[in-house]
Amino acid sequence: MQVSVTGPWAGFIDEAVASGEFDSPDAVVAAGLSLLKSREARLTELRRIVDDALAEGGELSEEEVDAVLAERIRELQASGL
Repeated sequence: MQVSVTGPWAGFIDEAVASGEFDSPDAVVAAGLSLLKSREARLTELRRIVDDALAEGGELSEEEVDAVLAERIRELQASGL
């Protein structure tokens, strides 16, 4: 598959390769797609947690929900997601 990147993204990719952080434009795009996949996995997991919590019922304050979600995000990040 070939993808054309134009505008500011093309410059961003060129800078990332020029910095030496990536070997090629393909590597930059692959890293971006990997981050997107990781983000989608996190969102799916968070949605599942919210759905489970709603199914259980009960009430939590916004602060309690934020704390639970923040902890779960830390767990997911530690596991590499």
